[in-house]
Order: sequence, then C-alpha cells, then structure tokens
Amino acid sequence: MSVRNPWSGQQVEVVNGSSGAVVVSPTTAATLSVPVTAGSSYLVEQTSSLTTSLAFAQLTGTQATAYKSLGGVVQIGIAGSGGSSEAPYGGTAAAIPGTVQAENYDTGGQGVAYDFSSVNGTGTGYRSDGVDLETTSDTGGGYDLGWTATGQWTKYTVNVATAGTYTVALRVAAPNAVTDALHIANSSGTNLSGDVNIASTGGWQTWTTVNATVTLPAGTQTLTVDQDNGGWNLNYLTFASSGSGGINTSAWYEVVNQNSGLCASAAGGSTANSTAVEQLACTGATSQRWQFAPTSVSGYYEVVNENSQSEGESWNITGGVGATASGDLLQTWNYGGTGNTNALFAANPQTGGYYTFTADNSGLCIDTPSASTASGVQLQQYTCNGTAAQSFQLVQ
Repeated sequence: MSVRNPWSGQQVEVVNGSSGAVVVSPTTAATLSVPVTAGSSYLVEQTSSLTTSLAFAQLTGTQATAYKSLGGVVQIGIAGSGGSSEAPYGGTAAAIPGTVQAENYDTGGQGVAYDFSSVNGTGTGYRSDGVDLETTSDTGGGYDLGWTATGQWTKYTVNVATAGTYTVALRVAAPNAVTDALHIANSSGTNLSGDVNIASTGGWQTWTTVNATVTLPAGTQTLTVDQDNGGWNLNYLTFASSGSGGINTSAWYEVVNQNSGLCASAAGGSTANSTAVEQLACTGATSQRWQFAPTSVSGYYEVVNENSQSEGESWNITGGVGATASGDLLQTWNYGGTGNTNALFAANPQTGGYYTFTADNSGLCIDTPSASTASGVQLQQYTCNGTAAQSFQLVQ
C-alpha cells in the first residue's frame, strides 16, 4: 500500500497500531510503501516527536487497490467492503450547461477521484477531504484549486443535458504564462479539449478566463482535468452550448464578459431610462438577462432587458445617434425603432462560442473600460481591438 508522508520533508516511520512494531523504518520519502495486514491498524508518526502521529483506519480488505482520505491529510489504500468508490461531490452530478467549481472534484480519495503529488492547502473548512485548495479573492469568493503540477488530475461527475459541442470557459490565474497547462479528458482518457494555454495574469489571485471546446454525449459521465504543466490556479469551469443555430431570438441570456466573468446588468434593477448597463457578479436575476430581438435592419438586434421588458428598455449608447466616440457609455432606454441606430447592435461570432457586439451608429465594440474586472463598472463602446474585455458569452 502507498501512503503519503503528511509532513513533507520530515522524517517519519510507520508502526503497527496494536503491537507498536515498526513496519516502515524512518524516512523522509514523500511516499511510503507499507506492508499491511487485513484487520490491523497503523500509525504514521514523526520520529522527532512520536506524539505527533496520524492513525490509519482498520483495514477490512486484503489488498491496497483503492484509496481513501482520512482527516484530509493521509491517504491510504484499502480494498473490499471497506473501499471508497468515486462519487460526485455533494451526491449530485454537476449540470451541463452550467458551472463546475474546481473545488467540487469527486469524492473517493487519492488515486480514485484525484491524484496529487503532495499535500499543500487543504481547504478542510470546505470539505473534509480537501487537498490543494485555498480561499480565493476572485469575484464570488469560495475556493480555488492550486499547487498544480505535471501529472496531477481531478475528476468531476457531470450530467450533460443534450449531446453536442460546448464552450468551456475556465477561470484561471497564473503569475507567468503556461503552455499546455491542462486538458479535459473523458473516462476513456481521450483528450476532448486539446491543449489549453494560459497567458500570464500577473499573480496567483489575478484572474482571467480562457476558453476551450469539447464535444460531449448526453447523460451522466466523468470528466477529468489533467494538469499537463503546473504554475496556475483554477476557480471554475463554465460549460455553454456552442450549438450551430446561433442566437435564439426567443431566449433570455446572461451576457458574460470573458475578461471579468461578470454579467451585463441593468444597474440596481432599474426599469427607467438612463439606467447604466454595468458588470456585476452573475446571479441569474432578470436585470441580468437579455433578449436579442430581431429588427428590420438585417444583422442587428434590439437587446431587451427581461426585468424592464414591459417598459421597452433595451441597450442604448448614451448621447443618441450622434454618439460615435470611444468611451460613450452603454445604458438602457425605451426603444424608439430602427431610426435610433444607437439602439441597434450586431452580434459577431468569435472563436470558442464568444461574441463581440457593435453599435450600428458607430461601428464600435461594447467594451469593459480599461479591461476592468471590478464589479459595478459601466460598459462603454470603444474601438474594436479583439481583447477579452470586448468578448462576451451568452449563457441561458
């Protein structure tokens, strides 16, 4: 049986919990090979402080073929009825389309639900078997998965509503650029996403979104995030349909900025004219849901707010038809027809299932000022530049 040294770099030994006999001599190795006997219990202890020890549960099987996490620190292998099988975190498979939190990898322990070469952050305040988790300062808080390293992996049980191609928006941070940081695989080990590269964000808690595409069958299945090279953190993965039908003009969408991960929102839930369209944490509120209603001008939409649809409020460039300057702000206003070209917007498909939106009156792109990731920043129109600050995902 393989057992991880819970005190990295420290000298430890393993003893039989009943007889006290040493079964693994003192060593600083990261992984200990322990000869075990069914029905016995064991302790791993620091040789410099024998009162510092961690107990193994009593073994009920005869071979070390599966793994279980004890106390969120020591992983031991067990077999038979005492074995631990893989299961979705919380008991329910994550829904796709939808968001999968990185910290919600499956349960089942080391070698079954995840594989980590060392124990670093644990996040046991979130889950008892948390490994390589830390609190995050990213929008929405919670935990992220860190201490990435070549060869590590985490599994996620998901339930895919409809077979098809999905855009995966991965929320990541990396102080330096990482080539081939990761890929997403199915249960057969097939690389579904291709190699995913991560540009430098400048810090471990400075976040951005990168995109990949996967094709999935319908139903419950297991996806694996394989860490091909380390040096990055992962907060969550958002799966959205990349279907070939384009925008559904009857649907209501969240409009999610690629750079910030925040949703275009009618400020304060207001239904009045001159309401700022700003980016806020996505909550599913009707003030954050928009319909791309067709107009008589080919290729252009009226972008209607669900919360204020009875008032006729939709996207509008502040200042009227003549507002053609970079920096003119986006608001909602009662739609006045196709003559108001500052209220007409084209949706331009980009790679990975994203869109840019251009105002008819100016030809400029809807943009997050200064590529801000802060909540409450009002969107603007700006010279199109192909950056993530001007790229948006439509999520139903």
